[in-house]
Amino acid sequence: MSLIDSEELSAAELNALAIAHRRAGRLQEALVAVDRALTLAPDDDAAFNTLGNCLKDAGEFASALESYKAAIARNAENHEAFCNLALLLSDFGCNDEAEAFYRQALDLAPEDAEARFGLAVTLFLQGRLAEAWPLYEARWQRAGLSARRYDSPRWAGPADKATGRRLLLHGEQGYGDDIMALRWLPLLLALGVRPLLHLPRPLLRLARLSFPDVECLDERDPAPAHDAHAPLLSLPGLFAAEEATLPAAVPYLAADPADVQAWRQRLAGLDGPPTTGLVWAGSPKHPNDARRTLPLEALEPLLAALPDRWASLQVGCSPAQQAWLARQGIADLGIGLGDFADTAALLLALDRLVAVDTAAAHLAGALGRPLELLLPFAPDWRWQCGRSDSPWYPTARLHRQTTPGDWTPVMQRLGETLAAA
Repeated sequence: MSLIDSEELSAAELNALAIAHRRAGRLQEALVAVDRALTLAPDDDAAFNTLGNCLKDAGEFASALESYKAAIARNAENHEAFCNLALLLSDFGCNDEAEAFYRQALDLAPEDAEARFGLAVTLFLQGRLAEAWPLYEARWQRAGLSARRYDSPRWAGPADKATGRRLLLHGEQGYGDDIMALRWLPLLLALGVRPLLHLPRPLLRLARLSFPDVECLDERDPAPAHDAHAPLLSLPGLFAAEEATLPAAVPYLAADPADVQAWRQRLAGLDGPPTTGLVWAGSPKHPNDARRTLPLEALEPLLAALPDRWASLQVGCSPAQQAWLARQGIADLGIGLGDFADTAALLLALDRLVAVDTAAAHLAGALGRPLELLLPFAPDWRWQCGRSDSPWYPTARLHRQTTPGDWTPVMQRLGETLAAA
């Protein structure tokens, strides 16, 4: 007899079992367990909260909303239910309501990391950067992100600017985050700080080309002697960045001119030759990847509107994706990209990039290349809501889903825009 059939489990134990099943990806088993918990204890607010999480995972958003409300109705101090309700509302663009519920969660649990982080994201989406940065530091208390340990204090910001101090800056999340944050290096140099970059290997050559006077080291190597350290994505908060004060001048990254010329010669030898790069997928490890990555068939209306212009910069294509590119007559150039310096050179040889929210998109923006960015209905925080431009990247145009999951109107509008250019 399985645990789920055991008559000896209490409602609390069944709820804990449902949580464990959900974390392991066994959604159906989780739903069975939480349903039985609620049969035994119909007023268990914790079980209603778990049910809401399971229903959200199953795509039953209206039912999830009602489950979170049921948890709160049974226990007005269930801060987790307030937080989960806020997150669901934020996913559907209801940021005012989400902010209110996050603040209620924080009234109940002021140090709750999920509520603080969630409120930061909601504020970012509304363009309220200065309010969001301090709350965004709660990311270090959330599951899945661990701060790197160094034998030095955390840098306190521009007031801590003794000339010649060696400041170690390290990556923390994704390549795109690191690329976005490198714009603060000139400001640090202007303060007299000596930055040291501790970066993933794929970014090293790009960083060395872009900042030849800055020491750049592989993050897998021991850190050299330094006076203080900071995560790269903490720099905007340390500088109290607002939209008006973002260092948004581009380009702030560079490529090897010889590599750029080599790509131009290669492109000239292709049929067409292609002028527009294409990236349709991000890392499957990204928590929002299912929303941002495009099914290949979604691209076909765009490709039909602009035939013979395309080159794929997608790295790591499967055999099926390579076959699709061949059928579309699209050159697969991603196989020639060994690191981000290679990608930067190729971007400078092309006229523009069409991409989903990936590191390649950040790189195009940082290089000052024309970028057509394809965004899901619930975008990452840095792209905010309702705008077609970006304070981070002046050469970017944002193309947003108006209905969750529906890329067809986005492709049609973008095809018309590019065809008329």
